[in-house]
Amino acid sequence: MKAVLIRALLAATLSLSFGSVVRAGDPPSDVKSTIKEDAKTTGHAVSHSAKTVGHAVADKSKTAGHAIAESSKKIASDVKEGTHKAWAAVSGSKSPD
Repeated sequence: MKAVLIRALLAATLSLSFGSVVRAGDPPSDVKSTIKEDAKTTGHAVSHSAKTVGHAVADKSKTAGHAIAESSKKIASDVKEGTHKAWAAVSGSKSPD
């Protein structure tokens, strides 16, 4: 466990230091383009998250819909059977089913 933690910390340190060295070598850019890129990146992140949540909700909704349809079929069958029994009891004959 400690070895994995040490490797992860080392990798993070190297990537951060390498990233700052690369950033230091970049020519300075104007604030407008930086803000535009940050907004674009944020928009993509929000879009991805919304899509992920939307798919999860759709999957849950589909599952719930199937469960409701299944129980509705059973209830309809029970009602139909009860109706035929009641009709037979009232009319004194066998139900048409």
